[in-house]
Amino acid sequence: MIEFNADQYDLGSPEWVQAKRQEAKHLCQFIEKSYINLAKVLYELWATPVGNNAANAQAFTLLGYDDFNEFARKELGMESAKASQFRKIWHTIEFKLSGIDSVTKDRLYAVGWTKLVMLAKIISETNVTHWLDLAEKRNANELRAAIRMSLNTSKDNAVPEEQGSAEPDVLDGQEVMPPASEEVERQKTQSFALPESAFVNVKLALE
Repeated sequence: MIEFNADQYDLGSPEWVQAKRQEAKHLCQFIEKSYINLAKVLYELWATPVGNNAANAQAFTLLGYDDFNEFARKELGMESAKASQFRKIWHTIEFKLSGIDSVTKDRLYAVGWTKLVMLAKIISETNVTHWLDLAEKRNANELRAAIRMSLNTSKDNAVPEEQGSAEPDVLDGQEVMPPASEEVERQKTQSFALPESAFVNVKLALE
Protein backbone atom coordinates (compact mmCIF):
# COMPACT_ATOMS: atom_id res chain seq x y z
CA MET A 1 0.00 0.00 0.00
CA ILE A 2 1.26 3.48 -0.85
CA GLU A 3 2.42 5.49 2.16
CA PHE A 4 1.49 9.16 2.23
CA ASN A 5 3.40 10.00 5.42
CA ALA A 6 0.95 12.61 6.68
CA ASP A 7 2.28 11.98 10.20
CA GLN A 8 5.60 13.63 9.32
CA TYR A 9 3.79 16.96 9.13
CA ASP A 10 2.27 19.06 11.89
CA LEU A 11 -1.34 18.07 12.52
CA GLY A 12 -3.72 20.33 10.61
CA SER A 13 -0.91 22.02 8.65
CA PRO A 14 -1.27 22.66 4.88
CA GLU A 15 1.20 19.82 4.18
CA TRP A 16 -0.74 17.42 6.42
CA VAL A 17 -4.01 18.30 4.68
CA GLN A 18 -2.49 17.77 1.23
CA ALA A 19 -1.15 14.35 2.28
CA LYS A 20 -4.57 13.38 3.65
CA ARG A 21 -6.21 14.55 0.44
CA GLN A 22 -3.99 12.28 -1.65
CA GLU A 23 -4.56 9.39 0.75
CA ALA A 24 -8.33 9.80 0.53
CA LYS A 25 -8.21 9.84 -3.28
CA HIS A 26 -6.07 6.70 -3.32
CA LEU A 27 -8.30 4.84 -0.89
CA CYS A 28 -11.41 5.68 -2.91
CA GLN A 29 -9.98 3.48 -5.67
CA PHE A 30 -9.88 0.47 -3.35
CA ILE A 31 -13.00 1.15 -1.31
CA GLU A 32 -14.09 -2.45 -0.87
CA LYS A 33 -10.82 -3.50 0.77
CA SER A 34 -9.83 -0.34 2.55
CA TYR A 35 -13.12 1.28 3.53
CA ILE A 36 -12.16 1.52 7.20
CA ASN A 37 -8.98 3.41 6.32
CA LEU A 38 -11.01 5.77 4.17
CA ALA A 39 -13.48 6.24 7.04
CA LYS A 40 -10.57 7.22 9.30
CA VAL A 41 -9.13 9.72 6.82
CA LEU A 42 -12.49 11.36 6.13
CA TYR A 43 -13.24 11.64 9.84
CA GLU A 44 -9.83 13.18 10.53
CA LEU A 45 -10.17 15.77 7.77
CA TRP A 46 -13.63 16.67 9.07
CA ALA A 47 -12.87 16.65 12.80
CA THR A 48 -9.31 18.04 12.97
CA PRO A 49 -8.97 21.84 13.15
CA VAL A 50 -6.36 23.78 11.20
CA GLY A 51 -3.07 23.61 13.08
CA ASN A 52 -4.76 21.31 15.61
CA ASN A 53 -6.02 24.50 17.27
CA ALA A 54 -9.61 24.21 18.45
CA ALA A 55 -10.19 27.89 17.72
CA ASN A 56 -9.64 27.32 13.99
CA ALA A 57 -11.84 26.03 11.22
CA GLN A 58 -11.85 22.39 10.11
CA ALA A 59 -8.67 21.26 8.35
CA PHE A 60 -10.31 20.50 5.00
CA THR A 61 -11.02 24.23 4.59
CA LEU A 62 -7.32 24.66 3.75
CA LEU A 63 -8.13 22.97 0.45
CA GLY A 64 -10.42 25.84 -0.51
CA TYR A 65 -13.75 24.35 0.56
CA ASP A 66 -16.19 25.79 3.07
CA ASP A 67 -18.36 22.68 3.09
CA PHE A 68 -17.17 19.09 3.66
CA ASN A 69 -19.82 17.67 1.35
CA GLU A 70 -18.50 19.84 -1.47
CA PHE A 71 -14.97 18.58 -0.77
CA ALA A 72 -16.11 14.95 -0.87
CA ARG A 73 -18.12 15.45 -4.04
CA LYS A 74 -15.50 17.36 -6.03
CA GLU A 75 -12.31 15.71 -4.76
CA LEU A 76 -13.50 12.14 -4.30
CA GLY A 77 -16.62 11.86 -6.44
CA MET A 78 -18.54 10.86 -3.31
CA GLU A 79 -22.06 11.96 -2.45
CA SER A 80 -22.63 13.65 0.91
CA ALA A 81 -24.64 10.72 2.32
CA LYS A 82 -21.84 8.24 1.70
CA ALA A 83 -19.16 10.59 3.07
CA SER A 84 -21.26 11.01 6.20
CA GLN A 85 -21.67 7.23 6.49
CA PHE A 86 -17.93 6.70 6.42
CA ARG A 87 -17.36 9.32 9.11
CA LYS A 88 -20.09 7.68 11.19
CA ILE A 89 -18.38 4.28 10.90
CA TRP A 90 -15.08 5.59 12.23
CA HIS A 91 -16.73 7.59 15.00
CA THR A 92 -18.75 4.55 16.09
CA ILE A 93 -15.87 2.09 16.25
CA GLU A 94 -13.17 4.36 17.62
CA PHE A 95 -15.21 6.42 20.09
CA LYS A 96 -18.62 4.91 20.78
CA LEU A 97 -17.05 1.43 21.00
CA SER A 98 -13.65 2.48 22.31
CA GLY A 99 -13.75 -0.16 25.04
CA ILE A 100 -14.14 -3.24 22.85
CA ASP A 101 -11.23 -5.66 22.33
CA SER A 102 -9.21 -5.95 19.13
CA VAL A 103 -10.80 -9.27 18.13
CA THR A 104 -14.30 -7.76 18.22
CA LYS A 105 -13.07 -4.71 16.35
CA ASP A 106 -11.58 -6.87 13.59
CA ARG A 107 -14.87 -8.76 13.32
CA LEU A 108 -16.70 -5.46 12.86
CA TYR A 109 -14.32 -4.43 10.09
CA ALA A 110 -14.86 -7.80 8.41
CA VAL A 111 -18.65 -7.50 8.05
CA GLY A 112 -18.16 -4.75 5.46
CA TRP A 113 -19.17 -1.13 5.35
CA THR A 114 -22.77 -1.73 4.21
CA LYS A 115 -23.63 -3.72 7.33
CA LEU A 116 -21.47 -1.56 9.56
CA VAL A 117 -23.39 1.56 8.53
CA MET A 118 -26.55 -0.21 9.68
CA LEU A 119 -24.98 -1.41 12.92
CA ALA A 120 -23.76 2.10 13.75
CA LYS A 121 -27.40 3.01 14.38
CA ILE A 122 -27.88 0.52 17.18
CA ILE A 123 -24.69 -1.02 18.58
CA SER A 124 -23.10 -0.15 21.90
CA GLU A 125 -20.40 -1.74 24.02
CA THR A 126 -23.05 -3.76 25.84
CA ASN A 127 -24.85 -5.20 22.80
CA VAL A 128 -22.10 -5.33 20.17
CA THR A 129 -21.61 -9.10 20.46
CA HIS A 130 -25.30 -9.81 19.83
CA TRP A 131 -25.54 -7.57 16.78
CA LEU A 132 -22.20 -8.67 15.41
CA ASP A 133 -23.25 -12.32 15.58
CA LEU A 134 -26.43 -11.39 13.73
CA ALA A 135 -24.55 -9.40 11.08
CA GLU A 136 -22.27 -12.34 10.38
CA LYS A 137 -25.16 -14.77 9.95
CA ARG A 138 -27.67 -12.67 7.99
CA ASN A 139 -27.60 -10.82 4.70
CA ALA A 140 -27.97 -7.05 4.53
CA ASN A 141 -31.74 -7.05 4.02
CA GLU A 142 -32.33 -9.42 6.93
CA LEU A 143 -30.05 -7.38 9.19
CA ARG A 144 -31.82 -4.15 8.20
CA ALA A 145 -35.19 -5.67 9.07
CA ALA A 146 -33.95 -6.91 12.46
CA ILE A 147 -32.52 -3.50 13.33
CA ARG A 148 -35.69 -1.71 12.30
CA MET A 149 -37.80 -4.03 14.42
CA SER A 150 -35.56 -3.49 17.44
CA LEU A 151 -35.53 0.29 17.00
CA ASN A 152 -39.30 0.44 16.58
CA THR A 153 -39.76 -1.59 19.75
CA SER A 154 -37.40 0.69 21.62
CA LYS A 155 -39.22 3.79 20.40
CA ASP A 156 -42.55 2.41 21.60
CA ASN A 157 -41.14 2.03 25.11
CA ALA A 158 -38.88 5.06 25.21
CA VAL A 159 -39.34 8.38 26.97
CA PRO A 160 -39.50 11.17 24.35
CA GLU A 161 -36.03 12.59 23.66
CA GLU A 162 -35.09 16.24 23.90
CA GLN A 163 -35.23 18.15 20.66
CA GLY A 164 -32.08 17.67 18.59
CA SER A 165 -30.93 14.57 20.44
CA ALA A 166 -32.34 11.95 18.08
CA GLU A 167 -29.88 10.15 15.84
CA PRO A 168 -30.57 10.20 12.07
CA ASP A 169 -31.70 7.16 10.11
CA VAL A 170 -28.89 5.33 8.33
CA LEU A 171 -30.57 2.09 7.34
CA ASP A 172 -31.56 2.87 3.77
CA GLY A 173 -28.38 4.52 2.61
CA GLN A 174 -29.72 7.99 3.26
CA GLU A 175 -27.88 10.86 4.93
CA VAL A 176 -26.39 9.49 8.12
CA MET A 177 -25.80 12.75 9.88
CA PRO A 178 -27.88 15.68 8.60
CA PRO A 179 -26.24 19.10 8.98
CA ALA A 180 -28.47 20.02 11.95
CA SER A 181 -27.20 16.98 13.85
CA GLU A 182 -23.47 17.21 13.18
CA GLU A 183 -22.93 19.79 15.89
CA VAL A 184 -24.47 17.30 18.34
CA GLU A 185 -22.02 14.62 17.17
CA ARG A 186 -19.03 16.90 17.74
CA GLN A 187 -20.28 17.75 21.22
CA LYS A 188 -20.66 14.06 22.07
CA THR A 189 -17.21 13.27 20.68
CA GLN A 190 -15.55 15.68 23.10
CA SER A 191 -16.76 13.62 26.07
CA PHE A 192 -14.83 10.47 25.07
CA ALA A 193 -11.44 9.50 26.43
CA LEU A 194 -9.56 9.72 23.15
CA PRO A 195 -6.51 7.67 22.19
CA GLU A 196 -3.43 9.76 21.49
CA SER A 197 -3.82 9.22 17.75
CA ALA A 198 -7.37 10.57 17.66
CA PHE A 199 -8.01 14.26 17.20
CA VAL A 200 -11.34 15.93 17.67
CA ASN A 201 -12.40 19.30 16.37
CA VAL A 202 -14.09 21.26 19.13
CA LYS A 203 -15.00 24.12 16.88
CA LEU A 204 -18.73 23.49 16.64
CA ALA A 205 -19.48 24.85 13.19
CA LEU A 206 -22.38 23.42 11.27
CA GLU A 207 -21.64 22.20 7.76
